[in-house]
Amino acid sequence: MIQQYVELAEQALRHYALGATQLTFIQHNAGVVFRVAAPAMRQTYLLKLHARVGEGSNPSAAQLEVGMDWLASVERETDLVVQMPVVNTSGHFVSQVHTSDATPISCTMQHWLEGTLPNGDFTAGQAMQIGAVMAKLHAHSQQHPLAHGLPAMCHDASALAEHVHTLRMALDHELLPATSFAVIAAAHQQITTLMTSLGTAPAVWGPVHGDLHYDNLLLYDAQVRPIDFTGLRLAHYLYDIGVTIYHIYHQGPDIHHALMNGYRQIRALPVGDLRAIEAFVAYAAIDNLAWNSTIPAQVASALFRRNLQQLVEQFCAPVAENRPFLFS
Repeated sequence: MIQQYVELAEQALRHYALGATQLTFIQHNAGVVFRVAAPAMRQTYLLKLHARVGEGSNPSAAQLEVGMDWLASVERETDLVVQMPVVNTSGHFVSQVHTSDATPISCTMQHWLEGTLPNGDFTAGQAMQIGAVMAKLHAHSQQHPLAHGLPAMCHDASALAEHVHTLRMALDHELLPATSFAVIAAAHQQITTLMTSLGTAPAVWGPVHGDLHYDNLLLYDAQVRPIDFTGLRLAHYLYDIGVTIYHIYHQGPDIHHALMNGYRQIRALPVGDLRAIEAFVAYAAIDNLAWNSTIPAQVASALFRRNLQQLVEQFCAPVAENRPFLFS
C-alpha cells in the first residue's frame, strides 16, 4: 500500500517545478504525508495526499483550495509560524492525482516546518501558548470574515447529528447500550440548543483549525507551532477550544485554566463562555468517537471502550444535566 502512495506522490510532484526530489513517507492518518527534499530549491516541503484512514469523506478540492488560501492569509497577516502553502505550476494550491482505477485524490504542498512533537503532557506554559495561538487564529478570522457560500467542512448542528447517528449505527448494543445512547442523545439536544443561541456572526463563528492536539502542534525553541491545516473548516470558536481541551482533559483543571488564560491575554472571552466550552468538549468527544467507530481496529481496542465510557459518563452526562465539570 505504501508503494502505491509513493507512486501517487511522485505523480503529484509533477505539478511542481522542484527539480530532483527525495520522498520520505511520514504517516497515513487523516491523509498520506511525505517529506519532500528539493536540493535544487534548497527547501524541504510537506506533501499530503488527502485520502484518510477509515470511512468518511475527504475534503474536496474546492474546500482545500479555500482552506490553503485562508492559511496563506494567516501566514501573511499574523505573527504565527505556520506551514506556508505552495502553489503548483498552474497557480493553484491543490493538485489532483489518479489511482489505477481513475479515482481522483487531492494533494497539497506546504513548506516543511521545523520542530518536534510534544513528548508527553503539556506544561502550563505550553498550554498558555496554545491558548494564545488559538486566540490569534480566531481574532484573524473575526477581523477577516469570509464570503458566504464558500465550500467548507462545517462543525455545526447538522454535522453533530450525523456523528451521533454514526455512533448508533456503527456500534452494537453491547458496546453502546440504549441507556448510554440516551445520555448521548440528551447531550446532543443541549449542544444543539446552545449552538443555535450562539448564532454564526463573525465574532463567534468562522475559519478554525478544528483539530489542535498533541499530533498537530510542534515545539520549536520557545514557540508552539500549529500544523496540519487542511480544507476550510468553519465552526464556533468555542468548538475549536473544546477540541483541544478534549485532548488534554486528562491533565486536569490547572492546565485547562492555563490554556484559557493564554487565550484571554489575546482575545476577550465572556465568563459565561467557560460553561459553553464544556458542551463543545462533549461535541469534540462525539466527533472523535464517531470517526474511530468506522475503523474496526479502533473499535476492537480497550482504549476505544474506555473513551466511549468517558464520553458517556464524564462528558455527555454532565452536559445533559447542566452540571459543570471542566474548570472546577
